[in-house]
Amino acid sequence: PDWFAAKEVELHALIQARDAALNAHHQQPTAETAVAPPRARARLQAALRDARSEWIIDKCSLINDGIVAKRGTSTAWKLVTELCEGLGGAKRRTAPAKMRMADGTLATLPPR
Repeated sequence: PDWFAAKEVELHALIQARDAALNAHHQQPTAETAVAPPRARARLQAALRDARSEWIIDKCSLINDGIVAKRGTSTAWKLVTELCEGLGGAKRRTAPAKMRMADGTLATLPPR
């Protein structure tokens, strides 16, 4: 999403730090290495929240400026659409429903 791309370098560094902390704990499990992965994960999650919040605030201020400056609602609606797409997450197709025959068995082909 756009909010991730805006802070991509910083977020990738935190992702690598999280992965390195987890790998270090898997290779040499000690009390010290056990504490590092949750802390690294917490830093990454906080950075993700901050990046998303900054992006939302930026888009909302552009929407407000567009409406107040009387540039028309078209630009505001485009930004609202962009906000919805950026916050929507990954899209997955739903699995097809499993159909049953009249006798209760699972159908493999459509009835003729």
